[in-house]
Amino acid sequence: MPRHQFDAWLASQTRLAGARLLEEETVTEVVPGNGSGPCRLTVRQRDGTVRGVSADYVVGADGASSAVARDLGCLQHPPEHTCVALRTYAHGVRLPDPFLEIFTAPHLLPGCAWILPVGPDTVNVGLGVLKSTAQRLGSNPAALFRQALESMPALRQRMEGAQWGPWRGWHLPGATEQRIHGKGRVLLVGDAGAMVDPFTGHGIHHALKAGRLAGTILADHFTGSKSGPDPATRYANEVAELLGREIIPGARLQRLHARPGLVRLAIPLARIHPGLRSLMMALVGHAGDRRDLLSPRNLIASFLQVSGERDTA
Repeated sequence: MPRHQFDAWLASQTRLAGARLLEEETVTEVVPGNGSGPCRLTVRQRDGTVRGVSADYVVGADGASSAVARDLGCLQHPPEHTCVALRTYAHGVRLPDPFLEIFTAPHLLPGCAWILPVGPDTVNVGLGVLKSTAQRLGSNPAALFRQALESMPALRQRMEGAQWGPWRGWHLPGATEQRIHGKGRVLLVGDAGAMVDPFTGHGIHHALKAGRLAGTILADHFTGSKSGPDPATRYANEVAELLGREIIPGARLQRLHARPGLVRLAIPLARIHPGLRSLMMALVGHAGDRRDLLSPRNLIASFLQVSGERDTA
């Protein structure tokens, strides 16, 4: 689903839930509260005027350039834990099948280019690499994508004659950064909390889970007992457990994925071995608990599998 459709749906759900949605208003400064005082926010309204807002709690879900994370003092974007990416939507792309396709080369690993169908005759196409990789290559995602078109015949063939929309670039803060998620009266969600999976670069599922968790914890605080950990501490602890089940194995998978020789070996093996193929798809698609998927018992079962019954993973 294109992000503008998803974001519009999400906004409509907030209204249905009773929230008051203020659009075209920008938070320019956040003074985090503490145990005894509220948060103070400075907001620039659509007509340019500035006003102050007081809030018992602030949930910063304002993306990779989060003003909330910045004023909390944890907006760092370290190159080894940050992906730089760009994408556009294109029409008329020649896909042999309506599936996600991933293209890479040794110098890009663990980064890649992709083509992802998101609707009738519409695909999301882009490229992402670690910021440290881009710095080492002295390049940027736009230049690397142009090089990929020149050096990857399959990618070039898909894109010949396609109609491209405008490109958009952004940072993807990886969860391996281990950013603070809750402090004082502030909770950070999604890219503001550096929740991008280090192996796949996916972040929206972590953001949604964390958002639901933040809402549940704050609702408990305001409607139930005020005893126990404060909401920010409870949230930080629970989101660490929530993400840890994927992020710790994901970091190990990222290190393996950065090795060209291993990738060259794994892809042909997955092509002919249904058990390894199912395991790889489950890991890429977040189809199960990674600690379970990578357990010795499941690895042995995957290698012993000789039929394609689990290929639907």
